[in-house]
Parts: sequence; structure tokens; C-alpha cells
Amino acid sequence: MREAVSPDLPVWLFGLPFNVATVFSILVVTAILVLVCWLIGRRLSVVPRRLQVVVEFFYNFFYEIVEQALGKERARRFFPIYSTLFLFLFLSNMIGILPTANVEIGGEPYVDINNNGYYDTCDTYTDTNGNGRRDPGFLLPEVIEPTRDANTTIGLALLMAFIAHITQIRTKGIRGYIKDYFSPIPFMFPLNIVGRVVEVVSTSMRLFGNIFGGAVIILIAGYFTSKIVMPIPLQIFFGLFVGLIQAFVFTMLWISYLSVTIQD
Repeated sequence: MREAVSPDLPVWLFGLPFNVATVFSILVVTAILVLVCWLIGRRLSVVPRRLQVVVEFFYNFFYEIVEQALGKERARRFFPIYSTLFLFLFLSNMIGILPTANVEIGGEPYVDINNNGYYDTCDTYTDTNGNGRRDPGFLLPEVIEPTRDANTTIGLALLMAFIAHITQIRTKGIRGYIKDYFSPIPFMFPLNIVGRVVEVVSTSMRLFGNIFGGAVIILIAGYFTSKIVMPIPLQIFFGLFVGLIQAFVFTMLWISYLSVTIQD
């Protein structure tokens, strides 16, 4: 019998490990954002409907924050970046609310005896074609919070840091950029280098820790309480409330970081 590979295990590509569930979940989140934005954009009207009112409220609220931090000139340029970052993080944090599981498309039928969500040698199957083994189908990974993977949060933090550094160079020039590492006194150069690195580590680990910790709490609560009474309210709490707060904090930290780096 051929044993299916656990969807939780990483897949190696070009010598690098990839978490299939994380990559698949990021694609799902991106597709949802694109679809929702397309649906909203094609139904805009002079007299706004309820959904358009919500979108306009978010636009005005978030644009004002970016404008106050970066100024009117830079607000137009950076608002799409930081608003997209916030929406992506918020949806990534709350997508764990959706009840999903590993889904196999095609393949011979089997009975999941050990209830692990995929076929392995412990399970029984129906050999429909009589070849003496189970022919597996295509296994879709479970949709999880992408921010539950530290690689996602670190990647986003590195991207935001890259944008901040490039903007600082374009604003102050390469000489002014290097000069900032030696301010207020030259002896601060090592500490300024460490501070730039710590900024990436702290923001990414804060977001990862809160989302991953929420997932662990929900998992533990599922073992010790009823699966209907406790985990669902906990999922809603961590998905909506904590997910919203963490997405907002992460975005605001990098807006503030950019604002500080481009100041004279």
C-alpha cells in the first residue's frame, strides 16, 4: 500500500523547505481579497450602499492615519501599500475561523481509522481497480492562518524594512542614509545596526507569537472542553478581536518606523 505524505510536513523545492499549508492559505487569502475588491469596485455608486459605506469609512480612517504620519505628499504613494498590508494581515489572522480540513480530490475511497485527516497505512481502503494498492488523489492542504508560520511574518517584516530603507535613501541620499547610522554620536553605529535588525525581529515575532499562541490555546481548549461550547467562541475572539488588533499594530509600527527614518 502506498502511504500518503502528511500535509503538515514541508515540501522541499530547490533545496528549500516549503510549508504547503501556509503557501496554500496565502493563495486563498490573496484570492479572497482580489475577489472582494473586484466585487466592491464594480458596484460603486454615487449613492453608496451599506458595503460601500463601510469601505469608504475604512478608506477615510486609514488614509488619515497614513497622512498624519507621512504627510500629504507621501500618503498617496504609501496608502495602497499599508492598507493592503493591513487587509492581508487581518484576513490571514481570522481565516482560521473557517471550519476547514484536508480534502482529497479523487483517489480510491478509504476509512480514516485514526482520524488524522489523511490516508496512511493504519486506514482501510477499497481497491476498486484490483491493483493491490490504494491509488491516492490530490490532497488539498488545510487552510490555516498564514501568520501562524514565522516565515510569513518575517517575510512581511523584511519587505516593510526594505521599503523603509529604500525610501530613506531616496529621501536623504546615500550619504544621509549612512550618516543616520552614526547619529547622534559615531559610537552609536553598532547599536543602530542592532536596532534595525531588532525592529524586524520584534515586529515579526510579536505577530507570529500572538497568532500561534491563539491557535495553541484553541487546540488545548478543544481537548479539555466541549468542541461546541468553548473552541468556537475562542476562534471568534482570536480571529476577529486579536487578529484585528495585531494586524493594526503591525501595520502602525511600520508606518511609524518609516515616518521616523525619513525625518530630517
